[in-house]
Amino acid sequence: MARLSAFIVLGLFAITALSYSVKEAPTFHMDSALLEQMKPQNNKKSFSDIMVMIQSGGFQGSDSRIYEFLNEFRSQIAAEAQEHQELHATQVQQCADEKEFRKSEMNTAKNSRSAADGKRAECASESATAATLQQIAETYLTIYGNQLENLEAFRKQQIKTYETRSKKLSDAATAIADALDILSEFEVEAGLNAEGQATVTTLLQACNVMLLATASTSHIEKTLPIYSAMIQMGTQGDFNPEDVATVREKIEEIQANVDAAITELDEDEVNNKAAYDAKKAELQGLIAKLTNQKTRAASYKVEMDACVESETEIYNMADAKWTNNKELLAHAIQICEANEAEFAASKKSRARELKLLNQLEYAIKELEKSYAGSVLPKVDKIIEVKKTQEQQDDERAQAEAEAEADI
Repeated sequence: MARLSAFIVLGLFAITALSYSVKEAPTFHMDSALLEQMKPQNNKKSFSDIMVMIQSGGFQGSDSRIYEFLNEFRSQIAAEAQEHQELHATQVQQCADEKEFRKSEMNTAKNSRSAADGKRAECASESATAATLQQIAETYLTIYGNQLENLEAFRKQQIKTYETRSKKLSDAATAIADALDILSEFEVEAGLNAEGQATVTTLLQACNVMLLATASTSHIEKTLPIYSAMIQMGTQGDFNPEDVATVREKIEEIQANVDAAITELDEDEVNNKAAYDAKKAELQGLIAKLTNQKTRAASYKVEMDACVESETEIYNMADAKWTNNKELLAHAIQICEANEAEFAASKKSRARELKLLNQLEYAIKELEKSYAGSVLPKVDKIIEVKKTQEQQDDERAQAEAEAEADI
């Protein structure tokens, strides 16, 4: 491979064969880079070996050593071409494998990135839903909590009202019972009086009791006639048993009404308490469910937020993997292109070598005709070196490329 490095700078040498006679030998061309290899490397032949052979030893044109040398040179070029071809095939396969691997890694990373992005969006949506459920639960917890507080305050007021009305009805019932007792006493006293008159004190006591009863209940419209009748009996002094019976009947009617009111009040209290207990249990049940919903929503939101964070890390790792493999793929493509360029250049150089060998062999045969039977002149006497147009174009292109690189 050391010989291949000599093919970078290409040019042409015009070799003009001069003779001691008027007749000139044919012109042939050689690669200047090959002539720069003054010593063989890695036990391989070089064109400098040919020049040294001609210059130092001199030989007859019919000497077979030069042709053996050229044939051996051709064999080495062919062996090197085969070796390079095998290396190139390996490199092509390695490049294909590397490109396929990097593309596969990029595709895997892309799929992972896409999956992570989708999962992250799903978790973010679930987190938002959990937050909404948590907020709804908190809102309704406030509503139902206020309703429970209002219910308890209303119930306290119900109990207070019940106790107040119950006490008033109880006092009224007691007053009515006392009124009936006084009325009975009035009848007894009126029966014992020879003139059929009751004492004014007894009647006034009965009137006062009835006034208390009407003041503590809502039955005053029924007690007023009784009150008037009793006042009339006390004023006139007349004792009519029928009037007393009528008064008793009315008082007993009021007593029945009061007893019914007490019963109704107690039943209402029982119903109110049952309704309160049921409503309280309902609100407490709703509050318990909402509290559980709030707790689960908060826990689920934490879980989904962790999911978002985890999927974001996976996404970033997949994205970094995709970017890294993209760069490695670009680097592999660059190396493979460089290998292809180097293989093409080497192939071109070997073709030039073979062409040069053929030209050199032709030139030697032509020299044999000109110097038949004589020793060939020294190389420095028959070789004139100059750059061809192709070499000049190559050097100019290389200089322009280096100038652009510096900019």
